[in-house]
Amino acid sequence: MDSNNEFLKALKADYNYQNWQKKIKIPNKVLKRYLPNHSLISDFILEKRRAIPDANHRFIDYFQHKNDKDIRVAISISLFSTIEEAHDGLIHILCNCSAPNIPTGKEKGIDVGDISFCGLHDIQTAIFYTRNNVLIKIESVGRKDYPINRIAEIIDKDIINNIE
Repeated sequence: MDSNNEFLKALKADYNYQNWQKKIKIPNKVLKRYLPNHSLISDFILEKRRAIPDANHRFIDYFQHKNDKDIRVAISISLFSTIEEAHDGLIHILCNCSAPNIPTGKEKGIDVGDISFCGLHDIQTAIFYTRNNVLIKIESVGRKDYPINRIAEIIDKDIINNIE
């Protein structure tokens, strides 16, 4: 086994990956298509949508705050064929994080997705989570930090409404 596979195996053990399937709140349901309802994020204006090259059903939406041009948010949505593929996508995001241990959303007071991880700071400016076969990454990307908690909750609720 090469060092990349060993690293991935160790990371999965560190984050209790084998138990992620048990956290799925709406089992055996996958979305075939999903586009977020931008009108639900009423404080922001959609600036642009970019498709992620070489990937089906993956894109990034960039938003600007209506009242402050220095506040911007990026929402990346990746739709996978299976829940396990979405979990693998999330573990690969964690592979690129430089912190030794990323806290879960629940540890930071954000209850979104089946499994979620966010930053180390008191104000959450980034969160990565899965809801069934959808991988969501929300980040504050402007000159000013913006807490993404409410946006994450809105997107998660919208996904749940599309699953059920």
